[in-house]
Amino acid sequence: MQLPDQSEPAVRCICVSDFAPFLQTPESEVAQIRQRMDKRQLEAQLGMELEPILRVLRRED
Repeated sequence: MQLPDQSEPAVRCICVSDFAPFLQTPESEVAQIRQRMDKRQLEAQLGMELEPILRVLRRED
């Protein structure tokens, strides 16, 4: 799977512990809102959406 910012296949290292909070199901509405905010903040820092990385970590693709 290629990430959106890749123009050709390459090896990427993904630290699972960095993304672990986004792989868990929030236990409350407040935790869900916080998870969304944290996800948006990390997406802004990385300059890309996290969903392709999360799909790899979930082994969906």
